[in-house]
Amino acid sequence: MKEAKKSKAQLLEELEALRHRIDELEKLEAERKRAEERIEHLSTVLRAIRNINKLITKQKDRYRLLKEACDTLTKTRGYYNTWIALLDGSGRLVTTAEAGLGKDFLPMAERMKNGKLTDCGRKVLAQSEVLVTKDPFSTCIDCPLSAMYSGRGAMTVQLEYSGKLYGLLTVSIPRDFLSDDEERALFKQVAGDIAFALNSLELEEERKQAEGALRESEVKYRTIFEATGTAKIIIDEDTTISLANREFEKLSGYSKGEVERKKRWADFIAQKDDLETIKESLNFQRTDPNAAPRNYEYKFIDRKGTVRDIFGTIARIPGTKKTVASFLDITEHKRGEEALQESERQLRFLSSQLLKAQENERKRIAQELHDGIGQTLSAIKFGIEYALNGLDKGTASAGGKALESIIPLIKGGIEDVRRICTDLRPSILDDLGLLVTISWFCKEFQTIYSGIRIEKQISIKEGEVPDILKTVIYRILQEAFNNIAKHSQADVVRLSLEKTEGTIELLIEDNGRGFNLQDTDSAEGSKTGLGLASMKERTEYSGGSFSIESTRGAGTSARASWPYK
Repeated sequence: MKEAKKSKAQLLEELEALRHRIDELEKLEAERKRAEERIEHLSTVLRAIRNINKLITKQKDRYRLLKEACDTLTKTRGYYNTWIALLDGSGRLVTTAEAGLGKDFLPMAERMKNGKLTDCGRKVLAQSEVLVTKDPFSTCIDCPLSAMYSGRGAMTVQLEYSGKLYGLLTVSIPRDFLSDDEERALFKQVAGDIAFALNSLELEEERKQAEGALRESEVKYRTIFEATGTAKIIIDEDTTISLANREFEKLSGYSKGEVERKKRWADFIAQKDDLETIKESLNFQRTDPNAAPRNYEYKFIDRKGTVRDIFGTIARIPGTKKTVASFLDITEHKRGEEALQESERQLRFLSSQLLKAQENERKRIAQELHDGIGQTLSAIKFGIEYALNGLDKGTASAGGKALESIIPLIKGGIEDVRRICTDLRPSILDDLGLLVTISWFCKEFQTIYSGIRIEKQISIKEGEVPDILKTVIYRILQEAFNNIAKHSQADVVRLSLEKTEGTIELLIEDNGRGFNLQDTDSAEGSKTGLGLASMKERTEYSGGSFSIESTRGAGTSARASWPYK
């Protein structure tokens, strides 16, 4: 009996031990299940993190990034629901995204639009760590979503990267996971990754805006650069031309592609002295930030080797070591100035010579009047006095003879007057016209200069010569023949006056000794120079053009032509 009772007690004891063992096993099983659930939960969070990282690399739209991040965190069963609020620098709502809430999130969104954050929202913006709310349903009285959190916990964290706050991220999870440090660390990492993505998108947007602004600025700059109407280039610090406009293409003969980054400013300088001057100017512009633009003139050489006169301006581009240079082709202007100076010089020379010629002509006329007409008139005076004296004495026959002797003197005086008038202007030009006057002049010339033969060819009618040109042509002919007689030593002169299509042309050639045209500017050639200048001035003032060709030992050719309608 005692053994049986012992066996029963022992059995009860063993049964009790077995119960304890079962309890321990149940506890271990529960812990194992919790561990598995925790591992599964953390695995889903890690998968969510990996998915978000993949999302960050692909998604370039900010709102879609936030929405897909919320969907990813919710659909992987890491969290019950997720929502994100983006805020600007003053804490105002920019946009929201959510998953797992749907229409229930609208009151929260509307509240934040009105500038009212929940208590947990205000707290999390003031701290960098994860804010854990174990029982939102009971504690978050001001939260429109608190009813959705019954039996759940919540975590909220800043979306912050590199010191910049972008907003906040909130999720709801089982309460058992709230005390897990790894859970909070992973959650904060997710928030950091999302903030990093937002920062990257912001930088990318800023970069695109900067590039757009730069392109717009470049377009505007290029438009202004092209629209100035003058040749311009931008010169880099290493003297390379980085930018050239269309006008510079025209000036240089090179395309932009051949100039930009391939040519230096010095490649277009023709003279060494100019090279040193411009180099000094460029260095001054680069070293002195307050340097004023500099102007200069120099010789520019283009692609074909043509040298042009250029007025250039160099100015520094503010904030850079680049300079902008503009060029104005003043070649024609310079030629015009030189031609004007030469014309003024010739005019001064011609004026002085004309004054001298006038004085000489006055002297000649005065001499002829004194020696010819003056003496004739004196002889007539004495003859008349003698005749009158004879009449007073009653000797009529002696007075008559005296008067008869005066008649030849009067005729001689008349001839002298006619000759002088003819030299000044032949009346035949007015009475009979240019062609008859030319024939008369040639006969008179050969009478005086019998050693010079004149070959004449006239193929124009009197009525085809404008009245205004008749005197001009005669004076040019007179001046040319006088020069030939005085200086050429020619024995043949060819005279041609003809009308071609649209032109009246006078050509006078001789086979004389000729001369160098340059000599007409010297004292040695001043006499012939006066004649040439006079012919040229007469021709050009009457609307024509004049040219002279001559070589020593090869004769001279003078050509005057006028347009004819």
